[in-house]
Amino acid sequence: MRYEAMWAEIIKSFQDDRTLWLATLEALLQAEHSDDLRRYLAGSQAQGRQGLAALLLGTPEDEVGDTATRTLGAAQMALFTGLMTQWLTDPDQAPDASEIVAGLRALTGIVDAHE
Repeated sequence: MRYEAMWAEIIKSFQDDRTLWLATLEALLQAEHSDDLRRYLAGSQAQGRQGLAALLLGTPEDEVGDTATRTLGAAQMALFTGLMTQWLTDPDQAPDASEIVAGLRALTGIVDAHE
């Protein structure tokens, strides 16, 4: 499955580039004290949401609309950030790619049941 493989690569990055991801979290904390850094990170997050939506949709970034960026891209970014914090704080208990996909399937069932 392509989506599960993507998560496996992301998790590998958390393991292989731990220092980079820790620096990312530190930058987020420092942004509380720096308007310039906050604006820079906000712009990076906007690009990230659009890029993630493009990746998932299989389209060029410049063809991704605002709705897909603010829904699909934002939800994917939330998953990414949450998974990153789990892998950085407790890698032994953090979910693997197949567990992420299984959890998303379960959430989809819950959302569909309540709609």
